[in-house]
Amino acid sequence: MTHTAIPQRAVSRRSFMKGSAATVALAGLASVAACAPDQADDESVNAEEPGTGTAAAPVDEGETYDSFCRCNCGDSGCAYKLTVREGNVTFVEPKIYADADAETKGRSRICLRGLSNVQREYDPERILYPMRRTGERGAGEWERVSWDEAIAEVVEKWQQIIDEDGPAAFAKWTNFGQFGQLNGAFGSCWSRLAFFTGCSQLTTGADWGFMYPVGFNVSKWHYGDSTSALHRCKNIVIWGEDTSVCYQHTWRYICDAKEAGARIVVVDPRFTRTAAQGDIHLRPHYNSDSALCLGIANYLIENEKYDAEFMKSYSDGAFLVRSDTGAYLRAADVNLTAANTEPDGSPRHDWDYVVWDAAADAAAPASDASDPALTGTYTVEGIECTTAFSLYSARAAEWPLDRTSDVCGLTEDEIKQLADIIAEQPTLIKPGLGMSHSLNCHTAIQAMATLVTLTGNIGKPGTGLSFYSSDERFMAKDYYGYPEASNVVTDETGAVTIEGATENRRGPAYSVLKFPEIMSEGTYGGQPATIRGAIVHSANPLANIPDRQAILGAVQKLDYLVVVDFVMSETARYADIVLPCSFWFEQPEEFKPNRQHYVHYGPAAIDPIGESLSDFDICKLIGTQMGFGEFYDETQEEVLKNMIDGAEAVDVNGEAITFDRLAAEGQIRLAKDDDYDGTDVCATDTGRFNFYVENPAPRLDWGEEMPDEHLPYFAPPAEAWNVGSADFPANELAERYPLIFLSCHSRWRIHTTYSNSPWLKELYPEPVIYVNPDDAEARGIADGDVVRAFNDRGEVVLTAHFDAGLFPGTVNVPHGWQEGDFIKGHYSNLSSRATHQLDASENYYDCLCQIEKYQEA
Repeated sequence: MTHTAIPQRAVSRRSFMKGSAATVALAGLASVAACAPDQADDESVNAEEPGTGTAAAPVDEGETYDSFCRCNCGDSGCAYKLTVREGNVTFVEPKIYADADAETKGRSRICLRGLSNVQREYDPERILYPMRRTGERGAGEWERVSWDEAIAEVVEKWQQIIDEDGPAAFAKWTNFGQFGQLNGAFGSCWSRLAFFTGCSQLTTGADWGFMYPVGFNVSKWHYGDSTSALHRCKNIVIWGEDTSVCYQHTWRYICDAKEAGARIVVVDPRFTRTAAQGDIHLRPHYNSDSALCLGIANYLIENEKYDAEFMKSYSDGAFLVRSDTGAYLRAADVNLTAANTEPDGSPRHDWDYVVWDAAADAAAPASDASDPALTGTYTVEGIECTTAFSLYSARAAEWPLDRTSDVCGLTEDEIKQLADIIAEQPTLIKPGLGMSHSLNCHTAIQAMATLVTLTGNIGKPGTGLSFYSSDERFMAKDYYGYPEASNVVTDETGAVTIEGATENRRGPAYSVLKFPEIMSEGTYGGQPATIRGAIVHSANPLANIPDRQAILGAVQKLDYLVVVDFVMSETARYADIVLPCSFWFEQPEEFKPNRQHYVHYGPAAIDPIGESLSDFDICKLIGTQMGFGEFYDETQEEVLKNMIDGAEAVDVNGEAITFDRLAAEGQIRLAKDDDYDGTDVCATDTGRFNFYVENPAPRLDWGEEMPDEHLPYFAPPAEAWNVGSADFPANELAERYPLIFLSCHSRWRIHTTYSNSPWLKELYPEPVIYVNPDDAEARGIADGDVVRAFNDRGEVVLTAHFDAGLFPGTVNVPHGWQEGDFIKGHYSNLSSRATHQLDASENYYDCLCQIEKYQEA
């Protein structure tokens, strides 16, 4: 397959954007510029002639390919079909599933952002070849180098750092830029390279304030019913999320549920598009969510509006907790024995836990008790114990309605109204990831998780905490990304073999929020830590990371920075060398998305543009030259075939899923939309839904002492607490910086993924800051004024627009912009690196600021 040559002409990004983007890219040939640097004098890197065409359906000529979207929107994996003419992708359209049942109606779920991926294929800032920095970092001065030169330099620098300071002194740094089995953020090719090199990892905290703590209470990967079955819900409580804007592909199913009779309740301080379409809208104070959840729990417990039978069978509520150690009482502690398997031979998770059997008035293993007591304190063999539910109830009792109302800002009647709705079955709560963007957010998520367990609204059709569907139906056999599973070992000489016992060669994982301290102090968690080099892939961290100036300062101290990307991103501009990776349409890939019942495959529909290579091939080049060539003897297709065939998975009809079949069909259905029994897949430590967390281990341990994390609690965030209450006064910073600074997602962006899409930039051409009109009037700011938002960490200058739906005392700069998009400064300069060791979350919204008219405007 040969990429068709197109007549060349010079075109700058500015001149490109002057034309109608909707015309420039309609045929998918949307001006391939070499990269951000000025290379107008080099004919070989001038931009291609923009394609022409109309918005009509594709012409009959050309080939079609099945593919899928790989962006990080939370609902990734939407299917589409590509039309390829003369070696170019000319059209992207939704794929209608051939095997759709009545609930899906054949819809592929894809949104308009996904359909604009044809423009990302031909992005005007595509990087066409490897480049080496020639000026200061960030100056945009580059020279072209060959792949041989680039890989030789990367390997030389990497190996030098290993020789001088050890493998962990070179770090792998990624985020959630794209998803796939082999390529992308969690791509197996990167895991393999990290394994063999022993590099450390600069680990993101994005969204982990939700994803990590929920695993203690509900399940690590399975939270609720699937989106296509939401019509079974009686109530859907959308908590802290503008679903109709952020998840358009999910919103359609919520609309179906509403049409079928479901009540839509929105809990959000902002009046959003979603709130406007809901049946009930409640507006608590920002960051008061855990207090609200505990107040609801207390009201439900006091009024006995909970599902006791569900808790006895499926929760840890009856498990006895030792008063002396805080651990669950185990059968071995008191010489009790019980069968650890079911009658059919399958393992039991609860056999080792002890409850008080009310029927026998004695302690018994949870698997044997006929009537486990949910409440009470008991002494077993001299050990005082209390049930987990009693401990949870005592914590909830700290939150009577009047105190909850004072902290949350809702009336007592509003709190009771929400509690009564949540108590109904079936109810599904959909928390937004924005809730995980403030310090102590983890306990809010855990408090919410206990509500669905309290009311029996988890593990049943039409219930849950979020929409994720189970991945256990298909899991590729990842021998490639985790070679220790194939018995890879290192002998005393350092040689690596595939025989013998397993050994994990992976380096340490560091929170990226501690990166500045590692660079300035040489320590992490009180232990020596050195990072001298890094390779960034599937990420543009400098555009979005909290406290950007501090992180940028750490980057500037690196001896060597490699960035792998297909466009000249903000982070790539600070690299020492940039390696161009291919785009999705140019590489084979497989993926099982979380929120749908299909596994997907997309082939390489066209040749890579320029000299770009897939992540897989880039890792293969580096790994081979670093001396691990014998472990890089497979092609991408061979690895994918081995992974898929090795899974030994079956489809919805029990037929085998093979690589050849998946490649031919594009998508294979794994389960029916109404096939759901969440009680069978609870992946907590106890195998049940938990009120109590026995071992709240931190996600990334940097040696800090953590307070009692066994039960949910309320604590104000680090900064973004500007209202206050009798028990929790406003943050002192609010006197100087009285406004909470948000960066919510918009319908035109997914982080910076679509920040350069011409179609979307026509609709949303520049960053703005939204201000409540009352806050603006108090500062003499008019709609359309240029303003400066600032705090002690930094500033950003941009245009202000009014949004009466914002909670007073709040401003919002929608997410997804990069350096150079702002009039001055950067919105990520304002945010804070404050985080909790339990989740190590990046808390973008835990930030106070002030705004003023920009005097230089």
